[in-house]
Amino acid sequence: MREDIMRQASRIPGARLAFVDGNGFTPWHASMDQDLIWSELVALMERAFPPEVEDEAKASGASDMKQGFRTLLFTDLESSTALTQKVGDAKAQEVLDGHDAAVRAALETHGGEKVKHMGDGVFAAFGSAVSAVEAALQIQKDLAGSEVRVRIGLNAGEPIAKDGDYFGSAVQLASRVCDRAEPGQVLAPSVVRDLCRGKGFRFEDLGEATMKGFDEPVRLFEVGRSED
Repeated sequence: MREDIMRQASRIPGARLAFVDGNGFTPWHASMDQDLIWSELVALMERAFPPEVEDEAKASGASDMKQGFRTLLFTDLESSTALTQKVGDAKAQEVLDGHDAAVRAALETHGGEKVKHMGDGVFAAFGSAVSAVEAALQIQKDLAGSEVRVRIGLNAGEPIAKDGDYFGSAVQLASRVCDRAEPGQVLAPSVVRDLCRGKGFRFEDLGEATMKGFDEPVRLFEVGRSED
């Protein structure tokens, strides 16, 4: 029996055989040293799943990425380069910091995740279309009256989650929608409107638009609140 167990243990990468009494293998029973058994199990798990590997995954953001249906949000500051030339680097950075703070507050309030910063804007994702629209409208409200206004584009779909980022046509369309938005405007395609029916939002039909890289036109809607 002892030889059979030693042979099996030798086939497991990183495993070692620990005898629980001084005479070799003993079947499991109440008199066995429970502390020793559990310490060996913990050691085995630590070897199989080193803490540093888990920490690296968290640091990369990969552990926070969510698979499945997501609503995607892009922001873009208008004419940020022109602003820098007009007011200088320091003042322009203050404006950018104000944008970042508004986006961060909206994501925290409405459960969004910042995917990445894109220089003049932010790419974020939400598990709920309603939450994404609420966040977009909050950002516009918080930045109303700022020296530089922000464009916001939304889309919903099933992007590919990989290496702390999202990829695929759903992401590309959200970015294209953002490019089409006017400063101070929130735009979304039909899928976002359909997901938000009856939630107190206003979707003004702006007609179909041709998007770079997409074969079919996309119907766009300006997003606001019903009471506005």
